[in-house]
Amino acid sequence: MNHFRLPLVLTLLVLVMPLSAGAQLYEEPKEQPKDTPKVDKAKPAKTYTAHNLWYEKPENISSINYATGTMIPAGTELSSIKVVGGLGRKPFIKLTTKEGGEEFRIYFKIKFHPGVTAKEFMKRMITDKPFEQLTKGLSAKEIEAIKEGRLVVGMSKEAVIMTRGYPPEHKTSSVKNDKWLFWENRFRKKAIHFDKEGRTIRPPDPRESDDL
Repeated sequence: MNHFRLPLVLTLLVLVMPLSAGAQLYEEPKEQPKDTPKVDKAKPAKTYTAHNLWYEKPENISSINYATGTMIPAGTELSSIKVVGGLGRKPFIKLTTKEGGEEFRIYFKIKFHPGVTAKEFMKRMITDKPFEQLTKGLSAKEIEAIKEGRLVVGMSKEAVIMTRGYPPEHKTSSVKNDKWLFWENRFRKKAIHFDKEGRTIRPPDPRESDDL
């Protein structure tokens, strides 16, 4: 009986030895080589409001941005912002502030923004720059006006946008125009005029009640 067992033992050795060798060949080293580059996980960029926003009811804000009620300052850090709705539902931008966790809903009214999508509108509302970087290069007078939500003579178009946001497209077709229209409230508009250098000036017609 013993002469039958020997081949069986040899066969098992032949099968086991390659498996053992293979396991050693593919064994992962315990330590990475010293010259292996470390993967630096980048921190996600912070998000801030790119211009002042106003609201009377946080759950129902118009995208026309009436300058009445309480102001959310430019440079306010956000914990989240996204477009909700669309495809049959009235889209709105839902944003939450980092400090305090306040939630706001800005309803996007297409009739006020021809040629602009809700997503494009949202992207214009935000920036990855804090207020100090956002206003870099502006004059002290402009920065103070932005903080107070006021439009003053001599402001650049960039400063005006930080103060009031983009003018609604249904009445101001392009920011290249030398006259922009904003809404103070649901009943009163404000015309902003610019000179050739793109700086705000007083209305050319003194009868207009749209002084800065």
